[in-house]
This record gives sequence, C-alpha cells and structure tokens, in this order.
Amino acid sequence: MGVKNKIYLASIVVSFISVFVSYLLGQLAANKKFKRDQRYLRYNSLYIPLMEMLYKQRIGKYDFYNLLVFDKFQPFEKLLINNVQFMGKKSAKKLYFIVHQGKSAVIKQNSHNLELLSKGQTLEPLSPEAQDAINEYNALIEQLLLEAEKLAKQLKLDPISEPLRLALQKDQNCQSK
Repeated sequence: MGVKNKIYLASIVVSFISVFVSYLLGQLAANKKFKRDQRYLRYNSLYIPLMEMLYKQRIGKYDFYNLLVFDKFQPFEKLLINNVQFMGKKSAKKLYFIVHQGKSAVIKQNSHNLELLSKGQTLEPLSPEAQDAINEYNALIEQLLLEAEKLAKQLKLDPISEPLRLALQKDQNCQSK
C-alpha cells in the first residue's frame, strides 16, 4: 500500500472519528440541557406554587389541623397530588401517609373535640394518631422545602425556601415548648 493510499485511508478514519466525537458531544449537551429543563419544570411546577402558598400566610396558618378543620386543605392537597411526580421519595411517602391515614385521624380528633365542647367538657390532648399525622405533615413541609433548597442550588437560584423552612422550624420549636 502506497503512501497516497495510507493518507487517503487515514483521512477517512479521521472523518468518521470526528463525526462520532461530534455526535457524542452533541448528545452530552442535549442530555445536560434536558436534565436542567426537567429540574426547572420540577421547581416551577411544585416548589414555586408551594412556596407561594406558604409565603402568603403565617406559617401557623398552614398548620395541618387548621387546614383540615377549616376545610382549607384541598388546594394544598391538590397541588401536591397533581405534582407528586416531581417529589422526592421521602416526601411522596409522607404525602401518602397524610392523605390515606393522617387526614382521617385529625378529622376524627376534631369530631371528638366538637362533641366534648358541645357537652361543656374540656378538650383532651390530641390522640397519638392525630399527633402522628400532624408531625408527619410538618415533616412533609420541611422535606419539600429542603428539596426546593437543594434544587435551587443545583439550578444556581437563590434558595428562597430557606426562610420558610427556618420559620417553620422556629414555629415548631415554639409550639413544642
């Protein structure tokens, strides 16, 4: 094989390699953009609406017991259930517990409290089931805010969920004292 043939063959191989490398770099860039776009979608579909709800009210206003008793839980529940695909594993598990067990425990507690009040009796402490539901709800909110904080950092955004999370922790510490 002559030198001309070797040069010709080498130029063909280099062409194929350059096309392949170009394709790989394009795929990497497309995958990176896709992941970033998915993070933005997750952040804008779940976490921003959640934070808007929480920022509009005092933290205590979104207390699980108050939301259920005053029939204000539905918009919150709808937001979370409609966006469950964007949640982390821990928060989805907490939401499942709240929707399928926690709500009924708190509603049952409220019915019991109304019955006691109608008889002129004093309220009893929360049942363990209702207290567990309230604790799980608080843990859900905190988990969602932590997820929002982590995602904001990945997207190089300001962690606007942090003040809410800190206010929630402070509110919970005040209530437990």
